[in-house]
Amino acid sequence: MALRFRNLRFSGISLLLREDKTTKEVESLGHSLKIESPLNFSEAVCNWGKGQRVWGNLVRRNPMNLDKILTDWFCDVSEIDDDEEAISLGIKIRGLGLSFASKHLRMLDPQKYAVLDQVLSDGLGLALNPKGYKLFMRLLREFQAKNKLCDTVASLESGVFMLVRQHVRIQNETTVDLKL
Repeated sequence: MALRFRNLRFSGISLLLREDKTTKEVESLGHSLKIESPLNFSEAVCNWGKGQRVWGNLVRRNPMNLDKILTDWFCDVSEIDDDEEAISLGIKIRGLGLSFASKHLRMLDPQKYAVLDQVLSDGLGLALNPKGYKLFMRLLREFQAKNKLCDTVASLESGVFMLVRQHVRIQNETTVDLKL
């Protein structure tokens, strides 16, 4: 089955992706947030996304109240149905940009949220801002519904991410070859 998402064409089989053990572990931290510490969850998300520097900035820039700030954001997000508002609340936290705010949302609720990072932004031509995130989430959900895909939007995004990253690498290699 041939599929199309924005400027990518690919087979449906290429979206079948097994998420790794670490992803599942961090997702389970997000599900059990009422029991676990938001700080542990946030640090795990940053480690999962290879953002140890992001975690360091969060701790450094919010030394007295990071636990409360994160708790408030996670509670607010659970009551919000607007992607732009949910991500906007996250990027208001000092030290947290859109990419890692979306990683937190994705791990909190993989059924509802996905990650928009620089690779997807560049590869799909989407703005790396709250409006771009809202558009990306709408496009993912429409794609999911149109193609009757039962994956979570997070796992669907993971598959699209792998395709975009591969596509961008091929374009970069072609550009380098053309310059030679």
